Amino acid sequence: MCGIIGIISTEPVNIELYNSLLSLQHRGQDSAGIAVVDQTRLNLKKGLGLIENIFTEENLSLLWGNYGIAQVRYATSGATPKKEVQPFLIGYPNLIAMAHNGNILNTKSLKKRFNNRTESESDTELILHLLGSKLENKKLTNETIFNAVKECMQELNGSYSIVCAIAGVGLLAFRDPHGIRPLAMGKKDNGVMFASETVAIDTINYKYIKDLGCGEAIIVRENLKIEERILLPKEPRHCMFEWIYFARPDSEIEGKSVYVARIKLGDP
Repeated sequence: MCGIIGIISTEPVNIELYNSLLSLQHRGQDSAGIAVVDQTRLNLKKGLGLIENIFTEENLSLLWGNYGIAQVRYATSGATPKKEVQPFLIGYPNLIAMAHNGNILNTKSLKKRFNNRTESESDTELILHLLGSKLENKKLTNETIFNAVKECMQELNGSYSIVCAIAGVGLLAFRDPHGIRPLAMGKKDNGVMFASETVAIDTINYKYIKDLGCGEAIIVRENLKIEERILLPKEPRHCMFEWIYFARPDSEIEGKSVYVARIKLGDP
C-alpha cells in the first residue's frame, strides 16, 4: 500500500502536504513523514504511528518551503521500523528527498552496489541511491534527469510510483513501466501536485489532471514550468487491489470510480 504526495507552489506547502496526507492515512498507519525544500535546505520531520501523533503545529511550522513530499507507510520490507520511515534523503548531487509506493524485487543486487551508503533495509533508499548515482557529477538539466530516471527504470524490477524533491530543481515524479502502482497529477493556479489517489488532490482543492502513464516521468521546476516525458512504456498491469481494497471509495484510479468499481464487482 503506502501513500505518497508531492506539492510545488508559489507559497509554502507544509499545511497542504499535511492536509492531503491525512486523506491517505488509510494507505499506511506504520509511519509518516514530510520533507520540504527551503532554498538550499531540506527540512524533514518523520516518525512512527499516525499522522496526527507525529505532526504538531510547532513542528509543521518548521517545515518551511515552496515544494516538498510526504508519505504514509504500510510496511512491506525492512525490519527496523525507525530506520525505514520515509522520506529518505541524500546529499549528492544536490539534496534529494524521495518517497516511494511499491515493492522492488531485485534488491539483492542493488544492496551489493550501495550497501556502504544505506542506513536501512528499505528498497526506497536503494532506489534513491541508484538515482543519485546516475546524476552524480552532472548538471541537473531536465535532459540529464530524464536520462537518469530512464536508466533507473531499465535496472529496477518491480512496482514503483515515486516523488522526489530536488533542491535547486523542483519536483520529480515517475511511475514504473507497467504502471502497477497509482500516481495522479493535480493543478491549481499557483501549484502542481502528485498523489497516490485523487482524494488527496480533491482535499486541498487542486484539480485532477491525469494519471501518469506507464513509464512516465514529470519534472516541475521551481518556476512551475512542467516537462512530461514517456520514458519506458510497457503493457499496463495496474494493481486490481486498488479498486478492491487499497483506495478510498471516493477516489478515482485510472479514470474509474473506486466506489462504482466495487459495486460492479458484486454484479451477478
